[in-house]
Amino acid sequence: WPPKPNEFEIAQSSAVSRDARGRGLGGAISSFSPFGALYTGGDLTVTITSPVDETETSDATLTLAGSVSDPTATATTSVSGATEFEIVLILDEGGNFSQEIPLQVGTSTITVTAVDDNENVGEDSVEVTRTGTVDELTITLTWDTTSDMDLHLLRGAETPFFDSLDDCHYINCTQSGLDWGPTGPDGNPSLDIDDTDGFGPENIRLDQVENDLIYRVGVDAFSGGPTQSLVRVAFQGTTIECGPVLQESGTATDLLVVAIVDPRPNGDGAFCTDQELSAERGLRPARMITPTTKPR
Repeated sequence: WPPKPNEFEIAQSSAVSRDARGRGLGGAISSFSPFGALYTGGDLTVTITSPVDETETSDATLTLAGSVSDPTATATTSVSGATEFEIVLILDEGGNFSQEIPLQVGTSTITVTAVDDNENVGEDSVEVTRTGTVDELTITLTWDTTSDMDLHLLRGAETPFFDSLDDCHYINCTQSGLDWGPTGPDGNPSLDIDDTDGFGPENIRLDQVENDLIYRVGVDAFSGGPTQSLVRVAFQGTTIECGPVLQESGTATDLLVVAIVDPRPNGDGAFCTDQELSAERGLRPARMITPTTKPR
């Protein structure tokens, strides 16, 4: 799993110069930023070219782009505020990165941090505000390898994964192609990002849930080796974090239900789960799917 900034060893803590946003302007590793990244100077630099600071948008996703001066460095992006997650960034031979980022309504801080072999650290950060009506349900999947993991949102307790139009996933849901009625377009799900090269994120939004059924959140290991996944479910103003969950493509844990969303009047709201807990709550466990039966 990508190491969080507070897992780095810090030899000393001292004051550093900061700009108006609190970002480090130079010097050796010396203290934490208010956004959770480390201050540094040295020769390692991180530059976010898009979006620009204090961007406002109504879009549910944006492209994070920029560069790291050392293409061999390890780079991560952490998003805090209205949207929260952390993933590894993939750098090309020139140190450039481009990553789709999901946004929830409100202001989020996007920080890119890079660490080189000499433990020099560089960072840059921007603030982005998404305007509009808060989505009632948002699910974000991240993971710790280059495996291809897939996020699913299943409508209804008795519906099978993959074999139904009640399963929102990479094939049928990337362009709001599912009509879940009866609440109209606001009740149709959208898979904003289908990440196939590793680490995530993948993100599913539902503006309005149906209050007479339950939803299951599934994670499928489409291809790759052993992988730990983390799912964040934001439902009606509350966010829960489920995982990390260990999976490997082609095993008995190929597809797992990791969360349940139960908006019914006497329901439990959003909660993390496993196969046994799903059964205990009167919900049919997810049907396991092997790679040979999955479409692509």
